[in-house]
Amino acid sequence: MRYWVTADTHFYHDNIINYCGRPFINVNQMNKVLLKNWNDTVGKDDVVFFVGDFSFGDRDTINKLLRKLKGNKIFIKGNHDRVHAIPKIIQSIIIQYSNYNIKLLHNPNKVKEYDHNIDFYITAHCHQRWKTRVFKIRNYIDESRPYYVPLINCGVDVWNYKPIELKHIVRTYQEMRHEIEKKNKASANKR
Repeated sequence: MRYWVTADTHFYHDNIINYCGRPFINVNQMNKVLLKNWNDTVGKDDVVFFVGDFSFGDRDTINKLLRKLKGNKIFIKGNHDRVHAIPKIIQSIIIQYSNYNIKLLHNPNKVKEYDHNIDFYITAHCHQRWKTRVFKIRNYIDESRPYYVPLINCGVDVWNYKPIELKHIVRTYQEMRHEIEKKNKASANKR
């Protein structure tokens, strides 16, 4: 069993092609490519954390699509997801993987407070704008010393329109880790 993350597929959403500059002629082509990429990547017993904005359409359309996609899916609600259309949707989740505590939530702007129990965040929502980001958040104890937290965008627009294995996301975090520690140390030493 392997673990995957992905987000922002926007199945059946015509306007997302132009909005994100996706390389598809129309929504049917996009849906076929996203479906094929998913099933070529994910095994039937794998776990996929879907971090929001899965699909437009009614419950029947979404259920048909879900039956076609491999893997055991855990859905985190995005701003375009309708709770009634996607079964078992949650707001966010904290997982432990490879000795890291990772919080998954759709919108990176919802990361407002420093949580020393979280090593990094997997988010989406921003589409093709960035793959990794060091996010400055408010320190409520001492506002002159902000905290810096690592965010990794798992949206399909920055990962070749397919799910990305969680161990690859961890490697991406490990590459960012030194920069985060350096910024937080500098912030803590401010007087």
